[in-house]
Amino acid sequence: MAVTLLLLSLVGWADEPIDWNDDELKWFSHEEGLALMKQTGQKGLLIIYADWCSTCKAYSNLFQQQKVVEALEGLVLMRANRDTAPEISQRFDFDGEYIPRTMALQQGGQVITDLYPEK
Repeated sequence: MAVTLLLLSLVGWADEPIDWNDDELKWFSHEEGLALMKQTGQKGLLIIYADWCSTCKAYSNLFQQQKVVEALEGLVLMRANRDTAPEISQRFDFDGEYIPRTMALQQGGQVITDLYPEK
């Protein structure tokens, strides 16, 4: 009986939406974010995740930290749930299908692969 209750509580926990600090950070869908990036010329950050993923839940704690919130200012923040938006996850699986995946994006939506410009 105790094992059953434990399993049921874990299953319920796995389905809880992840807290990405929506109170302090404005998150967009991939499509909305791309449109905003093109309109404003801003760069963006895209996170691909799943609500059942324990690593994603732990990763989301990073976005609760005030230094991180401040560092993200000026970027268009986007999230895509791998389970509800598999086409976005597949579009960005060039280095694997693992989650969470985080990508920095140019204003046109291309992944920034060279974060350190040559001198």
